[in-house]
Amino acid sequence: LYFANKDAFGRPVSSALVRMLKRTAQIWNLKSSERSAVTMETRIRRLGAQVYWETTSGIKLVPIPSPIVLRAIHLYRKAARLKVINKPSLQSYALALLLLACREARWVMPMKDLVNGIEGDERKNLKSMRRYYNVLKNALNLQLKPPTVDNYITYVSGKLNIVDISVVMSALNKAREYQAQNP
Repeated sequence: LYFANKDAFGRPVSSALVRMLKRTAQIWNLKSSERSAVTMETRIRRLGAQVYWETTSGIKLVPIPSPIVLRAIHLYRKAARLKVINKPSLQSYALALLLLACREARWVMPMKDLVNGIEGDERKNLKSMRRYYNVLKNALNLQLKPPTVDNYITYVSGKLNIVDISVVMSALNKAREYQAQNP
């Protein structure tokens, strides 16, 4: 860190003030880097636990499964090691990591469903989340496969609030029969 011995107007600054500024900056940088990993992991866990879906019967809370949340935390650590993004918006960054983990596991989660329960400007959150998602996907060299028909059937049945498992299983069986006939 470098602090000049003159201020913005060209007036001299005492060496004691320069020393104090350097020490403060060093302490702040150390503490923020130690805290940022813990803060980001807890933010990912909290956001994974509070995803709201708009269903036919209203809005309901549908938490992301814990293996996907753990994968998002792993992706965060990997991205932090590579120093992919400097000073991100933590909320949008955490949402992008959750979306990346969902897509990697082929768990259907539209971007709007992730941003739905988050306060603030939805368009701004979507835009920054999309940007972080694309940067992370390219930097981590992830080859994401699209979800299968089975994934979409379970997603739509959850959105329509279909709780009868036999209906969902018969839809899954019909889809598999159709896929076998039409490869």
